[in-house]
Amino acid sequence: MKEADELATWLDTRVKRLERNEDLAERAAQAPKSARAERSSAELLLRFLLDRDLAHLAPKASLARIEERLAPLLAIKPEKRAIAAVIEFLESDDAIDEVFAEDDVLRAIIVEFLD
Repeated sequence: MKEADELATWLDTRVKRLERNEDLAERAAQAPKSARAERSSAELLLRFLLDRDLAHLAPKASLARIEERLAPLLAIKPEKRAIAAVIEFLESDDAIDEVFAEDDVLRAIIVEFLD
């Protein structure tokens, strides 16, 4: 019953905003963008792995080029295939020197960065 009351309150607030002709789309456009919206999922995933010493890049590797190759893999559907493709990429790409995380840990991390 508590959930119903909370939902009713939430809906009432939204209806009042609409009745006052507040343009919700305009307000959303004015809201500050999150850091995630400004940076690609591929970049965030790589930085996460590197910052936590879960992976190391090869000496002359370009982070931007790795991101370019990784980005399409994060968008594969269904998610299960995307996770497998990203793990394979991390383990086989020459620009990535070594991955120290176990597969189950990688799976849990990758899920958070899928597009």
